[in-house]
Amino acid sequence: MASRQARTIAWQGRPVWILRRSDAELAALAADDGRVADPASLQSVQAPYARNPYRSLRPELFVAIGLCTHQGCVPARSGGHLLCSCHTAKYDLAGRVFSGGPAPRNLTIPAYRLADESRLVIGEDA
Repeated sequence: MASRQARTIAWQGRPVWILRRSDAELAALAADDGRVADPASLQSVQAPYARNPYRSLRPELFVAIGLCTHQGCVPARSGGHLLCSCHTAKYDLAGRVFSGGPAPRNLTIPAYRLADESRLVIGEDA
């Protein structure tokens, strides 16, 4: 996820993305609602505190396991979306999968909490 406000870290042998979304990126998520398979994230793997339109503790902060839910390839940022190069599954910047592609569900949101304004702890619930 190439961006000046994005990081990828390794956690439990998997890539975890941490992205600070802009106001424009947050606004674009509402436009994706009609095109994603599970807009309310009812079929997705995430803690209850991330079951919201942004799939996060805070709207501007996106934390997700960076593996496609189809076959585990690593999607890449493509414009305002995430695109899996293996089989073209497409996700929005909340990790919600678009309808019609091969991925069966939204990206996984790991348990995490904010230790303070500048530290994120992955693997522990908020």
